[in-house]
Amino acid sequence: MKTFLEKIETQFDELIAVSELDLCRLYGADNDAYLSLFHSVQHQLVELMKKTYENEHGYKDYNLYNKLCEKHTVFLERIETNGVEQQYHDLLAEFETVKNTLKCTQCGSLLNIDKIYFIPTYIDCPTCYTQNTLNPSQAARNFVINVHQLSRNSNCDAALTKYKALLGDEMFVEETESSESDSMLTPVHGISFYDYVAVIKMITAHRMPLEEALRVLGVEEPVWAEAATIWGQRITQDTYKLYTEYMEKADAHPKFANTIAGSPHSRNVAKFLDDPYLLFEVHSAYVAVLSYGLDYNKFLSETFGVTLFDITMAYAQFVSANKDNMDLMTKLSNHSAKTDEKYQAKFAAALGGDIADSISA
Repeated sequence: MKTFLEKIETQFDELIAVSELDLCRLYGADNDAYLSLFHSVQHQLVELMKKTYENEHGYKDYNLYNKLCEKHTVFLERIETNGVEQQYHDLLAEFETVKNTLKCTQCGSLLNIDKIYFIPTYIDCPTCYTQNTLNPSQAARNFVINVHQLSRNSNCDAALTKYKALLGDEMFVEETESSESDSMLTPVHGISFYDYVAVIKMITAHRMPLEEALRVLGVEEPVWAEAATIWGQRITQDTYKLYTEYMEKADAHPKFANTIAGSPHSRNVAKFLDDPYLLFEVHSAYVAVLSYGLDYNKFLSETFGVTLFDITMAYAQFVSANKDNMDLMTKLSNHSAKTDEKYQAKFAAALGGDIADSISA
């Protein structure tokens, strides 16, 4: 029991370690890539947390579950705080690049831009005095949204002080607890939470181009970009259960159900459900790649022709349907133990030693 539970915590810590830097780097810079990685990591972390009390061995360790919950909360806070800080530095770099390039629409003279503007602002031309409208960049708008989200986190007060000084206190309006709770699932620009999750699944699981997914949904890209940013920030411990429920039934979304029949994701999930031994072997290979800090997306694609999303969704469906079939689950657990050893040995040989060899006392 101890070894099994220790393995869960080790995988949990390793997943956080290998994903945190990339998530902070992508936060606010590449929304689609960030959301794709964020939701993939979130799903895996939640699945690992569930294994502390719901697993094929019947083990239950709620102390470990609470410990992982605390680690998960700290991880999300670090992503949020460090991500906004990275976004802040990117915004300063953008400002330095463009501040001396903006010209008057009337006479072409350079405008005097002395600071970053976060709302549409009139800038007078120093030559002809024409009023030019300066609209904030998408990066600036995203920054405001993320700082507002940060203001709801009491553990981020130190970082928030700097950003409030930059934005101005007038941009912060206090919300009551009830109004905030009531607004969590309010559609954003007509895009519901179900719409949002369905699009995420289309582009991450079914590999549908974002442009095609938005065409099917009937939404323009600028509208989606802002709505997706807001929905991404609304996802918390409280709403993640609903997120996973929507993700599982996203294929039945009325606007996408007829567009994904025969997609690579659907075929791969069906293949795994038909051959669970293959599913557990591919999962073992993924864990080995992850433990060595390698590019697991590239490995899964080139070696098995699947994505991590294919694996996680097939695994969730299979376990849900077969959790009471203890004979089959025991056989698969034994098979998984053998394939774990096989792939760990394979990567150890290829990379010159076990990952533990690099850890000094």
